[in-house]
Amino acid sequence: MALLDFATRKLRYRQLKHTIDSRLDHSTRGKTCLNVGGGYGDAHRLLSEMGFEMTTCDVDGSCAYCDLNTRLPYADNSFDLVVCLAVLEHLDDWQNGLRELKRVAKQLVIATTPSVYGKPVLDTLAAVRMVNKAHIDDHKYYLTRKDLLDHGYEHRYFTLFLNQLALLEKATQET
Repeated sequence: MALLDFATRKLRYRQLKHTIDSRLDHSTRGKTCLNVGGGYGDAHRLLSEMGFEMTTCDVDGSCAYCDLNTRLPYADNSFDLVVCLAVLEHLDDWQNGLRELKRVAKQLVIATTPSVYGKPVLDTLAAVRMVNKAHIDDHKYYLTRKDLLDHGYEHRYFTLFLNQLALLEKATQET
């Protein structure tokens, strides 16, 4: 792992936890969460420790298979929370990815992706091997604030404008 990859992941997970704490009530026990593209890594562990009933999927075969370039194998409104960290930039069809995250979420979608401002910084850090070069070279798109807003997501920058947080909160209906 390159030097800054660890720090970048920790900042992303800190942002995830803060967003969950501020957007969902504190009783996460029994709430369902889909972790898209994360494998059984740190995000899966963090969300499990927070009390979510986890489903994790990825294209790598390490867990349930899913591909955000296509339709996810889950029904509409299946999960209270849907999390997708550092995946959208790798997709051939990031627009479908945003639609699918929204479709399967019942309450909240949290996604992160590097910003267009991050591209030159990431390219430079990859060239000097301070971040994983193969991972950065695999970025197909750098989404803009407008891209996210146009798909109905809220938008926030974090980590000095290098990363962005896409949030979609669905109105919950009382039964």
